[in-house]
Amino acid sequence: MDLYGDHSFRLLQDNSGEGMRAPEAKPQAKILAADARKGVSELSISEKGNELTVSTGRINIVFDKSTSLFKVINRQTNTVALQATELPVFE
Repeated sequence: MDLYGDHSFRLLQDNSGEGMRAPEAKPQAKILAADARKGVSELSISEKGNELTVSTGRINIVFDKSTSLFKVINRQTNTVALQATELPVFE
């Protein structure tokens, strides 16, 4: 996970088993706008039961540890902004 601000982030799925590394596009591509990083006002990580939550000043990203599915909750309205329903399969 790469945070670009209080309400923007990027997830990288890497099935290579090589561990942490910078994202790489193949074929090579410019995948970020100039000055994309805006900073995060607050950041916390917590675990409760089967959930792992990454929180910024504006969103909670909640991962289900048994399925790896996640949802994004708007902290101001306490509503689900995005919810994954199945994991993509990349080969």
